[in-house]
Amino acid sequence: GVRSVYEISGRIRGEFREPEVNLIHGPGGRIIHLENGLRYAMDPARVMFSPGNVHVRTSVRNMDLRGKRVIDMFSGIGYFSLGIAKYSSPDEVHSCEINPTSFRFLKENIEINKLRHVITPYLGDSRLVAPNIKADVVIMGNFKSFEYLPHALIRIVEGGTLVMHDVIPTDGIDEYKYRLYRRLRQYGWKGTIKERKTVKSYGPHMWHIVLRVAVTKV
Repeated sequence: GVRSVYEISGRIRGEFREPEVNLIHGPGGRIIHLENGLRYAMDPARVMFSPGNVHVRTSVRNMDLRGKRVIDMFSGIGYFSLGIAKYSSPDEVHSCEINPTSFRFLKENIEINKLRHVITPYLGDSRLVAPNIKADVVIMGNFKSFEYLPHALIRIVEGGTLVMHDVIPTDGIDEYKYRLYRRLRQYGWKGTIKERKTVKSYGPHMWHIVLRVAVTKV
């Protein structure tokens, strides 16, 4: 009963985070993926979607964001924005996406999950298009989190939370933690890692991790 089959031929590539896959059977094209009570419209050959991140996507059910404002700097097709908007009760979610194809699916997914009253999408580089507001939570679902730190910090409230994704070597969390704290200090902030999750292996002795970091002004 399978309509299409793809072969994964490489990693996610480029600024647009496009997958390297080959269609080896069937017509391909748009599908609807059901997960965590949400519907994700996508084209598996054109936009990133990692099955290995399912536990991170579903973990947003445990976040209580009542009365909070969220900025998702790399929203893709709504990987985290949709779940946060549906289950965490935020007042607002502002979702930025640079890839026009992913952005088109993001807008569709906001509609089919009936979340237009919560999520506002923005097309473009989040450093440029993120609204000039202060957010309680800033999500950086991209392995370039360090590079984007100053842009996240100008949009976070005192005592807010950064959700950072990155890749670190085995036994490298202590070095990463101190490097993060030093970088925050450079921008006039101090941070405390409140939670650390290992998502999956990214390669030999390398791990995809997620950190929840509480930040305050120095």
